[in-house]
Amino acid sequence: MAVVVKPRRYSLDFMAMRLFAKIIKLLGGPRKMIELRRVTWLPSLMEAVYVVLLHELERKTAKEIAATLGLTPQTVQNILRAKPEFARKRLEAMLAGELESADEETKTHMAGALAKLAYEELRHQEATGEVI
Repeated sequence: MAVVVKPRRYSLDFMAMRLFAKIIKLLGGPRKMIELRRVTWLPSLMEAVYVVLLHELERKTAKEIAATLGLTPQTVQNILRAKPEFARKRLEAMLAGELESADEETKTHMAGALAKLAYEELRHQEATGEVI
């Protein structure tokens, strides 16, 4: 049986940079990230970006993504299970200067939630023809 490989209409790295930039914008920009002491989030955010894109665009499984990126399957699962609503709520609180709750009741992977939120927003912007 022959395997049909369809050509990609996008560059994964280009999409990753767009998504990464969108997350930084959601966080208030580079300066705001420094002010909020969130620069240490950058490596986790980039990992989450690739996990989300490999899952959404290339339909890879968590196991395949883990092998591709050199992450543990559990980390990939945590990213994929993250809830974008949690990121939106926490972002609003952070940007309003409110202290973060010590009881992370949902134990959501913040980088994963941000990546998914940014992905949803980019998809919405593309669908509605908004300028990105």
